[in-house]
Amino acid sequence: MACTNGTKTYVNIKELPEISDINNGDFLIVETTNGTTILDYQNFLVTLDNTTFADQITTNTTNIVTLSTDLASLSSSSATVSQFNTLNSAVTAQFNILNSAVTALTSTTATDTYAVFSLSGYNNNGLKLLKSSNIYSIQLNQVSTSLSSVKITFNNRFLDNNYGYTINTQLSTLAGPDALSDITTDYINIYIKDRFYNNNTLTERATIRIVGGQTA
Repeated sequence: MACTNGTKTYVNIKELPEISDINNGDFLIVETTNGTTILDYQNFLVTLDNTTFADQITTNTTNIVTLSTDLASLSSSSATVSQFNTLNSAVTAQFNILNSAVTALTSTTATDTYAVFSLSGYNNNGLKLLKSSNIYSIQLNQVSTSLSSVKITFNNRFLDNNYGYTINTQLSTLAGPDALSDITTDYINIYIKDRFYNNNTLTERATIRIVGGQTA
């Protein structure tokens, strides 16, 4: 209810009409040291300094920044892990290929193969094997009246016949540079000239050594 003292009329705030919301363009009554004024609602600003929960908002803001940093770091780490997994898969694949090759290689061995033998007369003592490695047997055969052969059979057969052989001076003198030979995976047959088969020509040691090749 309005009151008057004869010159001024007073209205109790509680007696003013009530509204359900406030919008820009509406006014608030503000009492200052300079007097009573009005403030447009759109100019009404609430800062952290005007609240009782400023510390909580500041803490939450700090936590959000920290979480954002952690998330960015995690994303970067995930990319790094993905790159590592890709590289690791490639390295593993190459290792498996290399390991298979090494396994295949080490499943065979290069066996030292040689025969040291002598012949002091075929009719008397025959072909005598003095020392050997990877040799199963050695056999002398007459091919013709001017050609004989020494057949050397291996203990461990070769995987292929892509190997060579060397013979010492004593035997090469008899064989000659144009000597023929059969090279197989199971044996080697060296052909010797000059009819040493019957005339005691080979009286000293002769050596045949296999060069190269992989044995099973």
